[in-house]
Amino acid sequence: MRSLSPFLRLTPMGDSMNPNLGTSNAGFLNEAGSRDSVDMEMQNFSTARAKIIGSQEVHVKKGSTISLSCVVNVHASSISWYHGSSIVDFDSARGGISLETEKTEGGTSSRLMLTRATLRDSGNYTCVPTGAISASVQVHVLNGEHPAAMQTSSGVPCPTHQALILLFVSLNSCNFSELIYSISSLLGAAHFLATAASVSFLVRIRRLTHPASGVLLSLVSISTALRTRTTSPSTIQSEASQPPSSNHRTRHRAFEPSSRIPVPMR
Repeated sequence: MRSLSPFLRLTPMGDSMNPNLGTSNAGFLNEAGSRDSVDMEMQNFSTARAKIIGSQEVHVKKGSTISLSCVVNVHASSISWYHGSSIVDFDSARGGISLETEKTEGGTSSRLMLTRATLRDSGNYTCVPTGAISASVQVHVLNGEHPAAMQTSSGVPCPTHQALILLFVSLNSCNFSELIYSISSLLGAAHFLATAASVSFLVRIRRLTHPASGVLLSLVSISTALRTRTTSPSTIQSEASQPPSSNHRTRHRAFEPSSRIPVPMR
């Protein structure tokens, strides 16, 4: 390749400025004022980057399989994965780690899989292709926790503390019909009947001594039922797939507004 002056002005010649990797041709004006050209080996690093497929925040349960995928918009010669600042070691004593790399027409894809996830697998994972910008994803391995971003298997999010506030207001105002409606909107048939029966029993007992005690005991009972409800996704699915029986309809009538139980105000 000939030596060029640092004061040369390079101009593109037709469609020779190829954005992909390879050889490009650039034209310039020499000292005599005539046009000349030179072939140059160019690599376009500015647009070569990796991208994580899916969310950049991944939540998985302990013991399940972690699957992370990234794509690169160029044909990268190699792709490495890092866990924190350490490269993922496929020959480590942990085992169960595999990597799939595929060359596609538009670039390169990589998929990292870790079976039998443990709490130690939590952290930041980075997809690092050769000659391209890397991309990262945060992995959270949960040991029975249910973060707000996750839903149950039935797709119903867990009730928040606002639900308990609504129930407390209903109890405190002695509006028994509104209380039953609030419970039925949050719980299925079985949990609804159990909770309503416990509330009715506690109110009957405690209204003879101290109304406030009845309110607190009822709230504890409802809170327990809510926790049982939110931690049993299979129960939600089974109840949602079964129509209510005649016994359920009969018991619902027992809690209609006409049969309210008067509770003295504090």
